[in-house]
Amino acid sequence: MIQWFLLTAFLYKTIFNIITPLSKLLQTKDIDMIGVVTEVQKKISELKNSRSNFKFQNIVNEVENFKKSSTLSYENFKPLAQKRTKRIPQLPGELASDEIIENPLDNFKINTFFVAYDTSITQIESRFTEQTSGIFKDISLFSRRRIEEISKDLQTFPKDAFSVFADVYKKYINVEDLRREYLHFCKCYFGFEKIKYIPTKLHNSNNDEIHEDTSSSLDSDNSNLETEHPFNELPNNGCSLSIVLNVLRISGLDTTFPTLNVALKIALTLPVASTTPERTFSKLTIIKNKLRSTMCQERLDNLMILSCEADIPINKNNIIDEFAKSSVHLEKALLY
Repeated sequence: MIQWFLLTAFLYKTIFNIITPLSKLLQTKDIDMIGVVTEVQKKISELKNSRSNFKFQNIVNEVENFKKSSTLSYENFKPLAQKRTKRIPQLPGELASDEIIENPLDNFKINTFFVAYDTSITQIESRFTEQTSGIFKDISLFSRRRIEEISKDLQTFPKDAFSVFADVYKKYINVEDLRREYLHFCKCYFGFEKIKYIPTKLHNSNNDEIHEDTSSSLDSDNSNLETEHPFNELPNNGCSLSIVLNVLRISGLDTTFPTLNVALKIALTLPVASTTPERTFSKLTIIKNKLRSTMCQERLDNLMILSCEADIPINKNNIIDEFAKSSVHLEKALLY
């Protein structure tokens, strides 16, 4: 059985070497959807190319080399046992007979090696169908990175943009309205993104100045706006859709571009992978254990938020001050 175990271990090691980078990519925040679709197709092709007799022979050779280089003794372990062939009686008039696999390595190759690769390929293709990939490609146009590219040259806007997305969600979205609003939004997006705060100067005159916050205010000069831009240091060059939706809502453009507003909300609710829900349920089993079975819903919600959103920075001094305001005695105790 040790031979069978080693063959299986090296088989899945080969498969995981192909799939693991894709899995980590899908768990990354602010990923480019077009890049994801391209990477998925690349991994499917790589799996199909690895499903071959040549690759199987490489795995067998790796197992033999591992046994020779290992400090453990494999002399007492028997090789793959050859099963006794069973003769199946044929029915009257039955001419075809089942092919019996006598070689144990051929049996492993057919019933384990090929099955493992076929299952991996089928599962990935079922999750990333032509329709799903089309939706991801359309969603990628909502990112700040793609808006910047299209705003510089409107001719780069694909003619079939949002066709798959609008076809799936045709109950809520009209494709022509979405394309028209999207192009207008690309023209004015960066202007509204830069002026999220009141500027230090409303006019060219030096007499009229409104100064609210020097750290967050923006100069009227475009060069200063670019250098002080809050999104220049975003990971992956700003592929997050939430940035665009926040600008749309803060600027009050959600009523001006209603179809685009609905499309962005739909896009933000579509998970690329089930990683986040799985992690949330994992946290739930840790927080609400047998010793906390009587925990109220409000406390459970707060603890879940603290646990799942641990990457958000929190000012502890502000929390202590807010907590101290709930009681006069507590406030005095914390002051001293």
